[in-house]
Amino acid sequence: MLQTDQTITGEIQYMFTGNLSVSEMNRLYSMMGTEVPDEKKCFIGISDVDHIDMSFFQLLYSYLKKLKMNGKEIVMDIQLDEEQERLLERAGLKRAFDQILKN
Repeated sequence: MLQTDQTITGEIQYMFTGNLSVSEMNRLYSMMGTEVPDEKKCFIGISDVDHIDMSFFQLLYSYLKKLKMNGKEIVMDIQLDEEQERLLERAGLKRAFDQILKN
């Protein structure tokens, strides 16, 4: 599930919870939108995940690259269990996310 919220401080928040798998990708993609938000700062939180797979990580990676290319500041808080964290690391995406956030 994705919830978005715009704050008075000029940032947008994306909060991902629950089922973040291929079965939800079309819905998540349409909710995230193809447009880049007007806000300068984007906060992305991931927590209380029931199921997550590579399709979600790939979609998120693509979206992060798009935000960065459009000059957005990105802050992330990812709370995963050990198994989900291993999936992210084995795919090499943890390092890729860190690289996007550093630049």
